[in-house]
Amino acid sequence: MESSLHASQKALSDFTVFARETMERAFAPEQPEHYGDITSYYLMKLHKSFPDSSILLFEKGSGQWLLVNYLKYFKAEPKLLTSYKWSAFDRSSVEGELLRFDDVRAGDYQGVDELFSVFGIKSALMCPFRPAAGAPERLILFGAASPSFFDAALPYLRFVASQLSSISKVSDKVFSLKKEADQLKSEVNAVVKELDVAGSRLIQRARERKALYEVVTKVTGPGGDSQGGCSAILNIVAKMVEGDVVACLLFDEAKGELVVSPGAYGIPDEDRMSYSIPVSNHSSASVRTFLSRKPFITDDAQNDPDVLSRYAKLWEIHSLMIVPICLHERIIGVMRVGSRRKDFFTPDQLEFLTIIADELAIIIEMVTLYENLSRPPASWPSSTSSRTSSWPRSATS
Repeated sequence: MESSLHASQKALSDFTVFARETMERAFAPEQPEHYGDITSYYLMKLHKSFPDSSILLFEKGSGQWLLVNYLKYFKAEPKLLTSYKWSAFDRSSVEGELLRFDDVRAGDYQGVDELFSVFGIKSALMCPFRPAAGAPERLILFGAASPSFFDAALPYLRFVASQLSSISKVSDKVFSLKKEADQLKSEVNAVVKELDVAGSRLIQRARERKALYEVVTKVTGPGGDSQGGCSAILNIVAKMVEGDVVACLLFDEAKGELVVSPGAYGIPDEDRMSYSIPVSNHSSASVRTFLSRKPFITDDAQNDPDVLSRYAKLWEIHSLMIVPICLHERIIGVMRVGSRRKDFFTPDQLEFLTIIADELAIIIEMVTLYENLSRPPASWPSSTSSRTSSWPRSATS
């Protein structure tokens, strides 16, 4: 009686130590592969407690069970198949309970007969569990030459299967929360990025408006400089869009041409007159923009069939934007902005250029008005002709 009590106390003590040591290593894995590490650790601890056993780990496949791991010492690694079929595996999976076979040579065991012979398994315990992250079901097979120590091994195997299933549920929740957190973080980052972009645009628009206001003040104030005002706007455009060439092509009604106006950015005054084009030349992107009043953008003007390449080469540009300059219902000309870099301009920059063109049209009109008012009344143009010495006449649609 005393020896039996002592044996029971030792068995309880050993199991308590086993449970404490394994639970100390239990944690909710952050990645699915970490769950495999926990499984391996639990099975190694189990095998250490029962070194005469063979522990095999199977994974449910399509109609068969795959041998994914085993714990048993061999002097030379045996040659094993990768998948096996035994109705007992399916039964354990369906019932979800630990099954005991004191003699495995029953039923259709032929599918595992060779495997069990290699491991010396004549008796077996098996228990299924569900891994984390939706992985296929797995099954632990605890095999031995006889069932003599199965009674002692049963609580260990139940504990291991229970722990792995519990960790699996916790892991799935952790994976789900982590996925949600990552998604929320991504959404927040996207919103923050959009806000940053929107904020940057607002700041840029405010700076643009301020700069335009200063230009208008310079043009219309005492001692206003009309040529300097328009030149200042083109410099602002060049700075804002990082363009290499910015020019206004205004319509000269007498000649029926678009000509480069004074104050162009990136084009010396002595070269600006080399660019003039009849509005009858529909091969020109500038002419088409002038006639249709639709903005135009291209990634490589020198190789775009919709652009007269000789002018792009003359200005040494690749990326090109063209917008109409309109005042109310009248089309005055177009603004061309070029960059020596290919694929450089964006739709946002084209939109900004359209706004600037509208402002520029107003300033050009103001320049014309101030130039007329600065002359003696006798030299003012008649109401039917609003031509100035500095600017070509506009066209009406």
